[in-house]
Amino acid sequence: MPSNFYKLGAPTEFTTQCSFFMIIHAFILSLAFSKFADRAPNYKKIFMLGCHCISTFSIFWLMMMFGFKTKLTLTVLECVVLIAFPYTWGCQPLFYEMGAELTYPLPESFIAGYMTVANNVFIDFVYVALYFFPHFGNA
Repeated sequence: MPSNFYKLGAPTEFTTQCSFFMIIHAFILSLAFSKFADRAPNYKKIFMLGCHCISTFSIFWLMMMFGFKTKLTLTVLECVVLIAFPYTWGCQPLFYEMGAELTYPLPESFIAGYMTVANNVFIDFVYVALYFFPHFGNA
């Protein structure tokens, strides 16, 4: 984060502090989301979709800040970051739980392992594509 936010004029101390609070926020959100999903199991999919929509909107807003180099305050940047990433990461336990419920006869550890491998392969594919096309997005 420090190297990315340096382009927006954010000091290194701020980005380090923002990263720390983002980890704490994601931890608290994952506990809260899991507790909510236990109390209202019928709304788990809607809840996950809503959280991912909020996260997608915030990441889009962050991309617009980087793309158009808009002048922004550090408070706005911190709020966007604390919404964009933790809302996605907070839904991870629900995602794995839903995968285990949908494939009930199979062991839960098998499904969680399969989902983790699929997630890592996709992320690695993105990194490999960026490695082979280093100037992707540069005009």
